[in-house]
Amino acid sequence: MGTLKRNILEYFYGEKKVDLVSAIASYIKDIGPSQEATFWKLYLKSALDEKYHDRLRGLFNSLHDFVKKNVVDYGFEIEARGKSFKSTLEKKMKVQSEKKSLDTIKDFVGFRIVIYSGKSEIEQIYDAHRLAKICVDFFEGQGYIPCKADDVKETDGFDKNKCSIDIPEKEKVEEILGDYYGFFKNYNLTPKANGYQAIHVIFKDDEGRYIELQIRTLEQDARAENDSCEEEKSVNVDVEDEYLDAGHDEYKKKYKKIFIDYDRVNLIGFIKTGKKIKDVVGFTKALLIYHRTRKK
Repeated sequence: MGTLKRNILEYFYGEKKVDLVSAIASYIKDIGPSQEATFWKLYLKSALDEKYHDRLRGLFNSLHDFVKKNVVDYGFEIEARGKSFKSTLEKKMKVQSEKKSLDTIKDFVGFRIVIYSGKSEIEQIYDAHRLAKICVDFFEGQGYIPCKADDVKETDGFDKNKCSIDIPEKEKVEEILGDYYGFFKNYNLTPKANGYQAIHVIFKDDEGRYIELQIRTLEQDARAENDSCEEEKSVNVDVEDEYLDAGHDEYKKKYKKIFIDYDRVNLIGFIKTGKKIKDVVGFTKALLIYHRTRKK
């Protein structure tokens, strides 16, 4: 066992360049057998494993063709991504602060489907539920097991009077999803405080890896990218650029336990110039695995 540094971030600081996978692997080796080691091992073999990503591209193309065959009245785009190290660390810290187990985190790899049409927003939301149901059939046909979802509890801070969004009728959603209702984490029925809406479902493969499928309307996707339900906020803010300054009070308030000193990061495939970051390895930005669009 090597010399354990203060925390995992220390494995990315130093004069010698390191690659992301090797740095995390070194940390796993140094901390020894533990739930945290198991957590980071699963992250490596899911979000950052290129051989696994090759397999996922085949699954992705099959999903695209399946949706294209079964959907005729709206367009869609599908994206697959590996969760960034930064986002994973933030979520790990949040889960630990809530005294929850790390094995509740299962979204290291995500498939996202965004649908759009000329229908009203509420009708598109119902279409998203219909699509979600048949996607469960698709993944089961590929050998994946859908995981039972926790109910989404009422979100603190969400005010429907300040956030003008469409919320579907629960009875109609239950009717559409039928026996599959319990597999979905449904933020359409219970939006997050910032107005975030989507349908989430987790699938597990025979090697213990997970894929999270998210389905959103185009309007919902725009709100998610802007992190706001305010209509006037139409420009996507690059979080990494906004929070690079070590003196940023909001960053410290939200992420003070895991503040990253970007000036000390010395990773292969990661470059910081002034307040701009170029990241092709998945350190601060999600690692794109594949993307396809089918217009109506």
